[in-house]
Amino acid sequence: MIKNLNNKINKNHIIILLIASVTFGVMLSTNFFNLIEFNDNLLIDSLTRYSVDKFYEILNLLTQADRTGYLLIHLIDYFYILAFYSLLTAVIIKLIKEFKTKKVNVLLFIPLIGLVADLIENISIDIHLIFFPKTFIFLAHISSVATVVKFNATTISALVIVVLSVIYLMKQLRLKIKK
Repeated sequence: MIKNLNNKINKNHIIILLIASVTFGVMLSTNFFNLIEFNDNLLIDSLTRYSVDKFYEILNLLTQADRTGYLLIHLIDYFYILAFYSLLTAVIIKLIKEFKTKKVNVLLFIPLIGLVADLIENISIDIHLIFFPKTFIFLAHISSVATVVKFNATTISALVIVVLSVIYLMKQLRLKIKK
């Protein structure tokens, strides 16, 4: 299955996913070019970890305009999540083709775990934003855990890409030296 994916994913796909990730990332970091009213200091998603108390503390600081802006930002974020984690997965697929063992295919699950955790985090936050001031303690706990999982999976994915890239470059260097 990975060989089929590897044959279907080419540099153009990776470039398109990179452009989409950067575009959505810029849209997020500029609050859609300053068109969305939102206090960036109250962005729960940007924290690498937080307690349930911190979650509700931030949520209670949001004005109605902030909550509406946050939901709009999340609309962009959903596209970013899909583009970014697809990019990580596509790069890993291209890099693991060099390995003869199928054991490395497990590496593809790392960005997938990050994608799912990021979606869970966003959905949990969105439910709170939509039904504010109602609280959903269980969802706040899930969001807190999902945030840690998201950041860890993203960091590990990046490290995997670096390690696989170094291995790939070393193999290429050995081939050039042999010639």
